[in-house]
Amino acid sequence: MIVLSVEGGHVSPLFSHWGDQFWFCKKVHCKDHVSRRGAGKIVIDTNNYYPQRDGHIPELDNESTTTSELLQVHLPASKVVKAFNHIYAADLTTDGQPAGAKNRRALCIAGDDKDATARVTHLLEQFGFDTVDAGLLREGWRIQRDTPGYGPRRTAGELRRDLAAAKRYADQ
Repeated sequence: MIVLSVEGGHVSPLFSHWGDQFWFCKKVHCKDHVSRRGAGKIVIDTNNYYPQRDGHIPELDNESTTTSELLQVHLPASKVVKAFNHIYAADLTTDGQPAGAKNRRALCIAGDDKDATARVTHLLEQFGFDTVDAGLLREGWRIQRDTPGYGPRRTAGELRRDLAAAKRYADQ
């Protein structure tokens, strides 16, 4: 697998293993840098929309779509999976534990393509995390800023509870 980070228009390899290609998309506006290179690839959306940083995007402000759905529209030849948006990068190297470990940390994913979500689930397992599948990309809002599961270290059971308790911004 080749994992790439896209930031400021620069593409740099983070690490490689397996033979597939995954791409990390860390900013809402990364779509412009990934479109051709990400065709046919799994694009992992790690975005968290912050209007004060990203500028106002009407369809995100009115919650008619999610960052991942918006990215999928811009990258129709890619398979977008929402993941890694609620963990600090440094914690990826310290919080992983073997399968079955007590209090193993879980991370959430969402995606429309079952094969792509299965591959990202396997990637999370390789990092030492359980996976909680939130469902389709349209459910990715359940693990964005200002929701219960965004940020804190959670087990799979705790994360499922947080996803169920999440409220849209308009309902907060």
